[in-house]
Amino acid sequence: MSILMVRGIKPAEMERPLNEKRNFRREVVEGVRFLFKHPLLRLIVCQAALNNLGASIMLAMLPVFLLDEIGVSSWVFGLLSTLGAVAGIVASLFCPRLRRRFGEIRMTMVFSALAPFALVAAPLAAVFRGAAVPLVATAQILIGFVVVGRAVAVAGLRARATPLAYMGRVTAANGVVTQGATPLGGLIGGLLAGVWSTTVALWVGVVVTAIPVVILLRSPLRSQRIFPSEWEV
Repeated sequence: MSILMVRGIKPAEMERPLNEKRNFRREVVEGVRFLFKHPLLRLIVCQAALNNLGASIMLAMLPVFLLDEIGVSSWVFGLLSTLGAVAGIVASLFCPRLRRRFGEIRMTMVFSALAPFALVAAPLAAVFRGAAVPLVATAQILIGFVVVGRAVAVAGLRARATPLAYMGRVTAANGVVTQGATPLGGLIGGLLAGVWSTTVALWVGVVVTAIPVVILLRSPLRSQRIFPSEWEV
């Protein structure tokens, strides 16, 4: 039944003549231009990319820091890695209520601003090595909660702000920018650790995730609570 229902969907982008020529390069440029021209979409993609970049720097360095420098056992490292996933599950159950109460725009901004505070416990573990395990555990729990909470906050916003004709291009451009930041962060973390130390790399990860806070403070969206009606398509 679901297959039949999906086959009956005919989005506007599919209602083109089959012989119509499509310019791939032009469509990519149009998607990127629309994504960065729209104030809300630009804010969301920049925050997500910077948060992914900073978090991936830290997550790439944590195994080196914990296993090689601190010398925790493999089962402890596995347990610490699981805490973030558990926190994410809790957030997925709890955060929809927060979105309904505080509004999707305000919740997006708050959770994006919380990202550096969630990460800061990890580099502090490099300073206070005797408390490294509980500090990293705190970081993993906070990161899992913040990442999922922000995902709940922004769910559906891009679709509500993007015309159907641009949906595929904007979604693809958003994915390339935000997901492309993840492997880049791992590479940067390795370079920083190789040149300086894992501690420096961990602190850089926190600094990178703090940049969206500056963007938030300078954004006119800081006064918004819910999705503005003038952006609805």
